[in-house]
Amino acid sequence: MCYGGETFSHPATYERPPPSQRSLWDAATATWGLFASGNQLLAALALLVASVWLLNRGRNYWYTLAPGLFVLVTTLTMLVRLLVVNYIPNWQTKMTLLIADVVVLTMTFGVLVCIAVRMVELVRRPVPVEVPVGSGE
Repeated sequence: MCYGGETFSHPATYERPPPSQRSLWDAATATWGLFASGNQLLAALALLVASVWLLNRGRNYWYTLAPGLFVLVTTLTMLVRLLVVNYIPNWQTKMTLLIADVVVLTMTFGVLVCIAVRMVELVRRPVPVEVPVGSGE
């Protein structure tokens, strides 16, 4: 396609659009990393909450805990990378994204503390001993 003398391919190729559309493109690419990380973070936290629920029910929780921890580590790595590589060096122009990233990381660590405390409580709880009927006790 041709816009004002410039050739422009399909947006999925991630080529920069013509100057008339660059501000929207720049805004979308700037927020995409934070949006994608937030989406993956929600999935990781859902798996960890499901692990707590399974542990509370006395069921095997490892099949949700292992993938949840994997997704959590990769997502937090990306959020920290965005913060250190993209947002802090360009803090004058990306202050909103820097603040959003710090808020998301802070809230995530708060939720993780709650999940960890509950899991430790559930793992340390005493297992009830069932007394057979008619045992004389």
